[in-house]
Amino acid sequence: MADLSAKESSQETLMTLAGMSLGIILAKWLRRIGNVDKQSEFDLDSHKTEAFIMWCVFAFLTILHIWANYQGMVLLKLKTLNEKRAKIALDRMVDHCSKKVLDSADSTNNSSTLSTSLLISPQEVEHMMRDMILSPKEVSESILPNLKLLFRRELYLGVKISDFFKNSDQIKDLSLFHLFWDENYVLWIRKQRVHVSLRWAAKEQDELKAYIHALVLQKCFDKMGDSLRMHSSLVLVSLTKSIVDAVYGDDSVFLNSLSHHGWDVSKLYLGFGKSRADWISKKC
Repeated sequence: MADLSAKESSQETLMTLAGMSLGIILAKWLRRIGNVDKQSEFDLDSHKTEAFIMWCVFAFLTILHIWANYQGMVLLKLKTLNEKRAKIALDRMVDHCSKKVLDSADSTNNSSTLSTSLLISPQEVEHMMRDMILSPKEVSESILPNLKLLFRRELYLGVKISDFFKNSDQIKDLSLFHLFWDENYVLWIRKQRVHVSLRWAAKEQDELKAYIHALVLQKCFDKMGDSLRMHSSLVLVSLTKSIVDAVYGDDSVFLNSLSHHGWDVSKLYLGFGKSRADWISKKC
């Protein structure tokens, strides 16, 4: 990042000098045109022409500046994972997992007894690790999806654990919480939005697992549409957790797979807040 900042600073200095030089030349040219036209009888038309040229140059340079900045951001390939880059890099894998979940949810059909059959085979997991994770060179961030987040968020990461029990069925919430008793995060649904709270002992690899789980669940929502009410939230969360446990497996395996694709996993920037909670594990 230091090298990137230094390079950007030197380029900005060069472009500033070039812009000032061109601005001086343009100002002298416009002044020369104005002085020549003032000697004619069409003084009013000369002022209109001068103003028109100035606004055209201003509009052109503004559009050029925005376009150049956009192209620079598109060409910039960062190897660290933030919330947006992680979503793009893992989208194919998340989409495959959501299809498996929806197939199993349809067979379960809102039953209180969940299917214990293996949702995904080890061969499929290996295939996803190898072929469904994009490298930094293949990830291109877009501005428009980020603007949409200003008006409508899909994932709420690092929320307070007290929100888990607000204005809802306590027994149902405790059954859902029971699924995450030995995890370092807890995930739940409210108003078709995914909320995630982290445990006090949660590390960055736990944040990544929680984020992947939230992405899979949100992808299921996007695909189900109006049929969402036919399925219990407990069933969906349980099925998504089963498949995420199978895919994520050991922390080191998944992180090594990301490293193999060129990602720097030494530090993650997934957007979780500082809020943490704690609960007693079954193993204690």
